[in-house]
Amino acid sequence: MDGYDERHPDDRLASNHPLLLMHEGTPVGTARLDVTGPRLGVVRLVAIEANLQRRGLGRLLMQEVESYARRVGLEQLEVNAAKEAEGFYQSLGWVAVRSDRENPLMTKSLSPGEIQ
Repeated sequence: MDGYDERHPDDRLASNHPLLLMHEGTPVGTARLDVTGPRLGVVRLVAIEANLQRRGLGRLLMQEVESYARRVGLEQLEVNAAKEAEGFYQSLGWVAVRSDRENPLMTKSLSPGEIQ
């Protein structure tokens, strides 16, 4: 990732949850879920290995992020999506609330106990 600082203190905050997607024993994707309010989380640092993209792993990663978010009691998620990923998030039920930005702000409501 361009500009990522693995020593940034945000990665070590107790309210921020780094998540790793494993496939056949190999790490293939990552995301971080930051709990920013009583029921609100922000999804950050979403990435799938470049040579494994467009194989459904991003969809799987986001399903796992949402499942984890529900388990920790979150009801609403936000993401500052890369412009080229806006369609991907929309296909997963995310809604753009600020498309006028370089990285559109998108949200997704999670119903407690909902299974997708």
